[in-house]
Amino acid sequence: TNYNTMSSKEKAAFDIKFERITKEARAKELAEAMRANKDITDKAVREAAALEIFKKSNTKTYTNDTAGEKEAKMDFEKAKREGAKAGVADTMKDCMTAGKTNCDDEAETAFADSMGLEKTNGVEFKAKFQRFKKDAAASAAVKTTSACVEKAGADVSKLTECATLAKKEAAKALGGEDYEEIAKDKNKKAAFDAKYERMAKEARAKELAEAM
Repeated sequence: TNYNTMSSKEKAAFDIKFERITKEARAKELAEAMRANKDITDKAVREAAALEIFKKSNTKTYTNDTAGEKEAKMDFEKAKREGAKAGVADTMKDCMTAGKTNCDDEAETAFADSMGLEKTNGVEFKAKFQRFKKDAAASAAVKTTSACVEKAGADVSKLTECATLAKKEAAKALGGEDYEEIAKDKNKKAAFDAKYERMAKEARAKELAEAM
């Protein structure tokens, strides 16, 4: 479809989708830049380099003053979190698919490198990671749902498959049992489904707020 021939409603829907796609791409590029510079011991230097990459990849312009710098830094921190979430979810899923057992450890490394943090065994770092892992799993599941529903249209059976697919995505990203195994035990399934709905609801609310 040609963008110029779209109706105002179609353009609005496309613009939201385009902004989401490009935002995810920028966030992933930023996370890669943070990981690439992980060996730079000076955190300020590492962050400054990543910030410049973020500015160049962003279509948004910032004023050349203190206010502009603060706005750029705020957008940078948001993008850094989004990129780190995608990295953590992908690391967990890849690790689980490979049948490894140290997936949390690998995901912690991805989290620390992407966020510019020091990986430790401390309670604070572990707590931050666990919360982040849940957010990453929920975000991945919501993205899977959106893509699946777009293709499913009004087909009820396909929409049901989309819901199951999203739960499988979340289970892998969380690093626990595979959802197919969880679903075999009605108590485990009920507990997981309740947890999933809570996580997905929060992720959908965040995505809606950003779209608005």
